[in-house]
Amino acid sequence: MDGEHQLTLAQRDFADLLQSISSMDERKRKLWLLIYANAMSDRQRAIEQYADLSQIAIGKSTEQSVHARSISAFIERMSKANDQLLKLADLVEVAQRATVSDASDEDDLYDKIGARK
Repeated sequence: MDGEHQLTLAQRDFADLLQSISSMDERKRKLWLLIYANAMSDRQRAIEQYADLSQIAIGKSTEQSVHARSISAFIERMSKANDQLLKLADLVEVAQRATVSDASDEDDLYDKIGARK
């Protein structure tokens, strides 16, 4: 349950971050929230499954050989989820820069208008 609570807090923080990007389309915001939630959920489940199987296989060569493929698959799933989160972070950064750039363009415009008076 604690993992779910942390996940919802992280989702809320990410939603707040997206909300601060004024130029973002609402459909894109919802899509990015969904991508974030899915990646975090996949990552958390893979971590839990990896931990369970790792405990079974520790120090037991037979168990290691039986569960090696599954453990490897969980590590791969965690890696893919991390890659999704990193790509999403890049997209958010670009969107934030665009918002800052738009704001500074507006300030420049007001300065130019004020200088003409």
